[in-house]
Amino acid sequence: MAGEAWLLRNKLDPSLNAEEGACIRAVKRVYSDLTSIAIEKIPEPKELFEIASDEGHSNHSAAAQAFNRLGEVAGDALGNALTLIDGLAVIGGGVSGAWPVFLPSLVAELNGNYTAPEGGVFRRLASVAFNLEDPVQLETFLKGETRTIKVPGSDRSVVYDPLQRIGVGISRLGTSEAVAVGAYAFAISKLG
Repeated sequence: MAGEAWLLRNKLDPSLNAEEGACIRAVKRVYSDLTSIAIEKIPEPKELFEIASDEGHSNHSAAAQAFNRLGEVAGDALGNALTLIDGLAVIGGGVSGAWPVFLPSLVAELNGNYTAPEGGVFRRLASVAFNLEDPVQLETFLKGETRTIKVPGSDRSVVYDPLQRIGVGISRLGTSEAVAVGAYAFAISKLG
């Protein structure tokens, strides 16, 4: 059975599954609630993305908030999955084309904190999450915090990078092609 991440709990509405907070239906629903426009009259995803990207549009704030909520719910679900694995996260699917308006809130959610019962705070993830679509964050992710340290009890030194990190990016291939490439690579590795 594949991982069924869509069935994780929705952070903002725990009675719903994560997919209902991290899909275009959710963006439309929030946009409808914030603008009082009937759900059947809500524009398609591309137009909602354009509204969220246009600070001069009268409904910019509503569209931006709808995508931010998507990012927060998706980030929370992804954070739950990333606590169990050590790897990169790749976002795909139809709504991924709107990454400029939701990926920052998704990465912010991954880099959020928990509060301990006594009031202290600690990181949501052990690793720092980086938005690989942001050139500055990508450069930091690739560079790390590499330093040379001396090996105790010897004259040797080694290169060490203490920055634990996870990269979050957007699929360039699309789901079907990415699965095919992965299956091909797996088959080739098994053939020797």
